[in-house]
Amino acid sequence: EAEYIADVFTRMGQWLAEAGYMEASTQLLIRGLELWGKLEEDDDRLAVCSETLAKVFGNMSAPEAQTYFDKAVNIRTRNVKAGGRLDEAFGRCMNDYGLWCKRNNKREESMRHLLRAADIWSKVLGPEHPQVATAHLNLSTVCYEGGFLSQAAEHAQNALSIRKVAAGPRHPLYGEALV
Repeated sequence: EAEYIADVFTRMGQWLAEAGYMEASTQLLIRGLELWGKLEEDDDRLAVCSETLAKVFGNMSAPEAQTYFDKAVNIRTRNVKAGGRLDEAFGRCMNDYGLWCKRNNKREESMRHLLRAADIWSKVLGPEHPQVATAHLNLSTVCYEGGFLSQAAEHAQNALSIRKVAAGPRHPLYGEALV
């Protein structure tokens, strides 16, 4: 029963966050996190709930976001080391964490997380997948804002090359990489 209730709290918390009810979402997600934690320390559902809570706190500009991003990343890292598979969701978590770090002026951390997102997505989806291009575009903006123009250009070129192959030169995704 606890597993079912934790799942309901997590899903309702996600839904409320998407609807813009951050305070109510936070309360449900924290309760879901408590229940998932009682079931199993390294359950991927605990990572999902932690990541969602991190995003909610991030949208509220609350510093607690980092704690929950760290928790989600640590759980997923342990799961992979224990023989679990890398997946697209892990890459998305790293990308979102990197963007949160960027918004909070943590450039080095942002770079590390975004590079990891690009690496995970490249391994899981293939090096020419548009998600890999997204990570490279995010990396290019972090490098540009930090004054590392040659690195920014390199990541932008990687994104452009991937999107040209994946979507074609007339697609809006390709155009976005040109900007």
